[in-house]
Amino acid sequence: MIETNPNVNRSGIAEHWLTQCYSVAQLSGVRRQVDKRKDVVSLWRLLDELARQPAMVTRSWFIAELKSRPGSVRYMTTLAAEFDTFAGAGNAILDKKVAETDRDRLWAVTQAAKSVVDQFVAHQADATSPGYSGPAPVTWGELDVAIDTVGELYRKYYRLRYPGTLLGNLEPDLPAGWDRIFESAWKNG
Repeated sequence: MIETNPNVNRSGIAEHWLTQCYSVAQLSGVRRQVDKRKDVVSLWRLLDELARQPAMVTRSWFIAELKSRPGSVRYMTTLAAEFDTFAGAGNAILDKKVAETDRDRLWAVTQAAKSVVDQFVAHQADATSPGYSGPAPVTWGELDVAIDTVGELYRKYYRLRYPGTLLGNLEPDLPAGWDRIFESAWKNG
């Protein structure tokens, strides 16, 4: 928004504030999805549970779920083949390697974001402790990859949990007029 608008007067303070608001919200959201604690619901925990107990998701359950959705019946053959994404062609249960691969990829691409939140958002790292090396760096590119991976895997496993349905947009629907505040200058002269 700021980079592409040459009419924006760049002062630093407002840019810093917007950057902080966006980055803290996104970093925290990524961290939430890789939380391993047993008392939370997270995408990482779902993938780990599927990897450890692949028999909890069967082709027969998937087909039964499709049949329970009247809109899916017309497309049963095509939709039933969707289970192959998770189990392999013709296999009766989820392939644990699929869930393990997705879990491990999620963990790998989110570590920089998680580290920043752990050290500087959710907690404050002790700069006086031995071995402290300063803030963990995370680039915008790393954050984008983490956000995109969370979204991709969320959509993928939504199709497993709710066979025959599609998850719409992961971005919020903003109410009409949300941007009116930006139509006039906040300060004159």
